[in-house]
Amino acid sequence: MLNQLIYTRCMPHRELKNKGQVVRADGFGVFSMSQELITNPPVPNYDFLQTRLAVQNGAKETSATGLFNSYDYTAISSKVYALSFEVARPHCKEVRKNGQGHRTGTYIKQCLVGNPGDYPFKWFGASVWDAHLKSENDYYLDENPSAEPVWLNTVQDIPNGSYVSIESVKKFVNAGRAEAVKAGIWFLLHEYAKPENERKVLLIKDIPENVELWIAAIEYAFSAEMAQKITFSTNKTKLGTQIDNILFFYTDESGKFYPMRNNSMTQIRHPYNMIVGYHPRDNFCASVKQMPTSNFVMIDGTNNMVSFATDESIKSAYYSAAVQYDADIIDFTSVVLPSLPIDMITDKIPELYDAYKYLLDSNHRVEKWTYREAIAELQSITQYGISKNDVLNKYIFDEGMRGYQRFATEDEKNNFKLLKIFWNIAKVTKRTGEVTGCLADLLSTGMMNLKVSGNTLTGTWNAIKAGEVQSIIRPALQDLFNDSELTSYSSQFENAPASVVSTVMEMYFDMLSLERNGIKSILESQAKYQFVCHALTALIDNRNALHAVLNGISISDDVINAVALSVSEHLEEYKPGKTEAWWDSIIDLSGGNVMELCRTLCKSTQTNIDMIEHLLANTILKAGKCDRDIYRAFEDSIKQLGKSKNTGIAFFNAWIKVENSSHLNNIIRNIRGNRLSSSAEKELFHLVDKQVPYESTSGKISIIFREIKEWANDIGEMSQSAALYDLRKNMERERKAEKVLSTMYEFSDLKLEIPDNYLRSQYFENLAQTAADFCDPEVHMAFLHLFDIQDIGIKQEYIKAYVDEVLNGSKGKQLAYSMLSLCEAFYYEYKIPGKKAVQVKESADMLKAYFVKTLPNHYKPNLPDQVAKANYDENQVKKMLITMLQDAAKKAPRSGLRSILGGLFGRK
Repeated sequence: MLNQLIYTRCMPHRELKNKGQVVRADGFGVFSMSQELITNPPVPNYDFLQTRLAVQNGAKETSATGLFNSYDYTAISSKVYALSFEVARPHCKEVRKNGQGHRTGTYIKQCLVGNPGDYPFKWFGASVWDAHLKSENDYYLDENPSAEPVWLNTVQDIPNGSYVSIESVKKFVNAGRAEAVKAGIWFLLHEYAKPENERKVLLIKDIPENVELWIAAIEYAFSAEMAQKITFSTNKTKLGTQIDNILFFYTDESGKFYPMRNNSMTQIRHPYNMIVGYHPRDNFCASVKQMPTSNFVMIDGTNNMVSFATDESIKSAYYSAAVQYDADIIDFTSVVLPSLPIDMITDKIPELYDAYKYLLDSNHRVEKWTYREAIAELQSITQYGISKNDVLNKYIFDEGMRGYQRFATEDEKNNFKLLKIFWNIAKVTKRTGEVTGCLADLLSTGMMNLKVSGNTLTGTWNAIKAGEVQSIIRPALQDLFNDSELTSYSSQFENAPASVVSTVMEMYFDMLSLERNGIKSILESQAKYQFVCHALTALIDNRNALHAVLNGISISDDVINAVALSVSEHLEEYKPGKTEAWWDSIIDLSGGNVMELCRTLCKSTQTNIDMIEHLLANTILKAGKCDRDIYRAFEDSIKQLGKSKNTGIAFFNAWIKVENSSHLNNIIRNIRGNRLSSSAEKELFHLVDKQVPYESTSGKISIIFREIKEWANDIGEMSQSAALYDLRKNMERERKAEKVLSTMYEFSDLKLEIPDNYLRSQYFENLAQTAADFCDPEVHMAFLHLFDIQDIGIKQEYIKAYVDEVLNGSKGKQLAYSMLSLCEAFYYEYKIPGKKAVQVKESADMLKAYFVKTLPNHYKPNLPDQVAKANYDENQVKKMLITMLQDAAKKAPRSGLRSILGGLFGRK
């Protein structure tokens, strides 16, 4: 139903914005309205509607246009429209009941509020427009001073009596207007694809009666629901002087209506109407001209010319059909478009028309379809959802299924794009079984001979997954994998490729998702259980495929624990060399209850401690820690299964790798407390020793060193980390060279190899600076022989790193003394305890070679003078260093402004 109201000169009138209250005053106003506008208002307020009612269409008796009638159709909210019929009245000569005369310029508007229910143009000339049939005096209740206007009835939302028919529209368009109408349709499609605040308006220059036909001609290209979105006015005036204010209004952020732009606030622009007509003889519109920046485009109805350019898309069959007004366009707009879940105007309508002609035209059956064209047109017509029309859906589905076998191979290559569309239609038509059958035939053929057809089966299943159409095939999988068929499949596993077995199991697990207990249903029958175990044993040589199947059952601890032992026992009997690989795979899934898993495994007579330890070690590495439960599982397993020669190595080695180095004392106590074999304990001692942070200076670390030393003494081993820790601590404590030399020679006697990454450690830097601070040549030489370095390259790197630390760490005058002490170190021959003279000589030569090479990098102009004046007893060394510095000066990199400018101008 539609509410109505009447706006004209009257007395009294009802206040639209004040609950219909009666106001006794002469003038333009709402004479009356449907009471529902007050009791059940369709919009929050009537500011916008009140403003629109007061806008006159520009008809005047004295103007060139004369009197005429017009229609205005505008949206007052997203789903509520106001359709007005305005009649300009001639001057009424009949006096009022109170004896007063009438003024000129009176007009009457009858307005319907709601949703028009059909094409808006069908209201042109409808019988509902009867308010103007009453005289002006009927709207002045002069006889009774207390009289009130009677509330108006609501009216049906289906129009009757329109004088616009498809025949009259067709005749109008065929009179040379077809191209202009096509352009108008094209323009509106593209404008409605834009945000509302960016849309332009279509102006039509023609008399109001013709503008009505222009509008009807355009609306016929759309469904009624879409056409209801196209607002219009068959005549506006003053476009030549106030066009922006006539065509557009504004709202602020709260949605409040403003008739004009206000630059002091944020506003959004809206068109009052998307189609606006204006009279060719209206002097107030004579200057209207479209410019590149105009917010409108124009169709001149007097010569059927269009002022805007279209593009190649206007050549679409849709635009040509739209101006034929025959069965094709009528079926499309009255049957196809309304059946689709879309009522907004979109620039995809031409695509939808093409799809309609391709798929639904009785002259274009499935025999004429090609795969790619069918995909494109089906995707187009279903892009907004499946049609609500059962007849259309049935026709498309019947045609598709009738021709699908012709497309099946290509569809599989494209991940069943076509079948997926038919599945969506089938869900609406309740014919999903037919689509499922298409896939079931493909899979069942492959399952009969996995060795020969397995790869085809895998390809089909991969296409099903890639197309995400597993839901289509699941009902058929239950028949395919019934218990009676499982043995015939599993008997083929040994000879089938691993990828094929993996595919079969993936299909099987997908089917189990429909079972009441899911994966756990594997334990409900011997056939299911043996089927899974046979698959796992068949995949033992393919780690990736094996993991894929294990991941499929990993959601059930009960299933994992059961198959873990069953498969292990089978492999121990038939493939003993594969048992470790099996447990490695089980380890990857041991993130569940490790304690329970170990208890279960320990109950088997086939399980040994090495299996359990391997599982627990990998659990530690994956978890990044050894918590109490894991350690308790290790101890419990030893109690039940005993120890072997290597027990503890794998478990504690994993723990050492993940443990914070400051907590190693806990590992040491547990290793020693388990009374492992002597060889295992010694191996673990050295693994722990490598992890002890000898460079640390924290108080906690001393506890670890105390324990590592005690452990070393008990098993007769030497701790490198403790030796390094003591070396640093003792060297930093000494203040005299002879005492620090004793400490260094004692360390050197241990003949330790240089640790990994030693030269890049903070420990090395600190220790080198401690030695350098003594400025003693023998300390330098002792430092160079701390480790037993056999590799010449490593020894050169060691000496180089030491010299760099000494020179880089020397500041001010200290640099001269550091250089002197280094020179003296290679000038004289020193005896290093435990080292042969040739070894010491080799180190001195390397020291000298690198010192000479790096000296230019540390050269300063004042260094020779500092060396000469240095309080240093070895004059021969001083002379040698001064000579070296003079040579270095020639090679030293230049610096300063003179060097920079010389480089700029080519001088060196």
